[in-house]
Amino acid sequence: MADSFEAMTGSRPYRKGMPVEEALNELIANAHTQFDPRCVDALVEVINDSEPWQALLDAAAESASRTTALAPSRVQPAPAS
Repeated sequence: MADSFEAMTGSRPYRKGMPVEEALNELIANAHTQFDPRCVDALVEVINDSEPWQALLDAAAESASRTTALAPSRVQPAPAS
């Protein structure tokens, strides 16, 4: 899962990395199928509770609000199945 998260958020010569929040939503969407939901929940919790990550999410949301609708600043853990 960590490798997938890095692959989604990291920039490559041929494409720009996606925002952290979008990558987390992708992991959440694939919890229970492609990713262990406990691992997804742990990553979401660490990022939501981390001041440096939250500062990046807040800055990204502020930047996005200038051009698009504002996305939520906190990602919700995957629902239990």
